[in-house]
Amino acid sequence: MKKLIMGLILVILLVSILSACSTQSENIAQVGSMFTVQLEHAIEKTTLKEACNTVGLAVPVPTYLPESYEVREVYLTPMASGPPGVILLISDREIERNLVTRTDTTGTLQYYELQCRMTISARWDSDGLILPPKISSDMGRGVDINEDSGLIIWGWDEESNDLWWTLNPDPDDEGLFVLEISVSKDFPEGELVRVAESVQQ
Repeated sequence: MKKLIMGLILVILLVSILSACSTQSENIAQVGSMFTVQLEHAIEKTTLKEACNTVGLAVPVPTYLPESYEVREVYLTPMASGPPGVILLISDREIERNLVTRTDTTGTLQYYELQCRMTISARWDSDGLILPPKISSDMGRGVDINEDSGLIIWGWDEESNDLWWTLNPDPDDEGLFVLEISVSKDFPEGELVRVAESVQQ
């Protein structure tokens, strides 16, 4: 009888240990929650290589992402002047997509709602005359990105936080990339800054 009881205790302990290990590995792979991203129905889906060719420059991408995260989809978005902007959708799984149709007195509007864990938007400004977003202290604060300054903004959206900064790929050229990372509210700030600091061309 004692052997049976001891055997049952060992089995219970083993199951508990395996369950704890499984939960820990799931948490590592799932940094931050999914959040909703809205994209215009007509926005152009592309590849990173094609986006670089269209913009005429190497689009900055992070060399560090949380475990299992990767660039899943790339889009081009038209700008009022200059080359189109680029939007990277990043997640640890395939992007969930729903087409939404809304009709009101002005007509019918269609757009996509997508679920992912991170987006990075990049647009090129050849003049380099960029002013940071105007925010109050209850909407965000400054943060260091390598040797430059950025802004963590939590007051624009109920679902996500944003990290805004600029990147000058060539000191002899005044042009700048304006970059913005969006993540869920529960995404760790240290990880967000680490991703931004790894962004290179």
